[in-house]
Amino acid sequence: MGEGVAVTIAHKLHNFPVLIASKRYQWSRTQLYPYAFLAVAVFASFPTLSAQTSFPDVKDSRDVMITFQRTDPMGGRPSYKLIVSGDGLVQYDGLGNVTHTGKRTRHISEAAVSELIEEFRSAHFFDLNDYRSSETDQPARVISFQIGFRRKQIVDYGLESHAADLPDGLSSGAPESLIQLEKRIDETAGAKKWVNDSWVRRKILRKPPHRCCYIEFSQQHLIPSML
Repeated sequence: MGEGVAVTIAHKLHNFPVLIASKRYQWSRTQLYPYAFLAVAVFASFPTLSAQTSFPDVKDSRDVMITFQRTDPMGGRPSYKLIVSGDGLVQYDGLGNVTHTGKRTRHISEAAVSELIEEFRSAHFFDLNDYRSSETDQPARVISFQIGFRRKQIVDYGLESHAADLPDGLSSGAPESLIQLEKRIDETAGAKKWVNDSWVRRKILRKPPHRCCYIEFSQQHLIPSML
């Protein structure tokens, strides 16, 4: 089919010479034949490009790098960054409201990395988009998955969608599959040993008129924050 299209283009070029830059420069149809085939090759590649949202084929987990970061501009939640390399190296950087600030490292098995990669595949990570709350100063989670030169990043900005009695506009609207993936990254990387794991629950309270506050509470902390 590609050669037929090229022949058609070449036939039209035979009847309609193309002027380049100005009328003084005229290319012959023989000179334009290679460009006709090049144009066909470019257009033929478009369907392939549009189909690249499928999850990449991971032949070697060592080619993979996963990053995950939690941030909170209000300073009420743990902020840290994780890097999970395909060879099992886990790098942690505690930024704030964590038990251990600064950098830490540990190793996990390649089997654990492979299982985490499958979690990304099951969540259809490369088909997901950014999810953002309409409010400002909300916590965010940023996930990236890279294999070779191909990289996908998703920003999950706002409170988790499944929080009970969540006021309008505060939820990020992220699907449950992404929320569970965020948890699996924490679990696989072993972030709990570095992050203050006493932060265990969040409750939303509504206060009239049109005001609300969320309360972070744990075994040792009770911190109200006005929104």
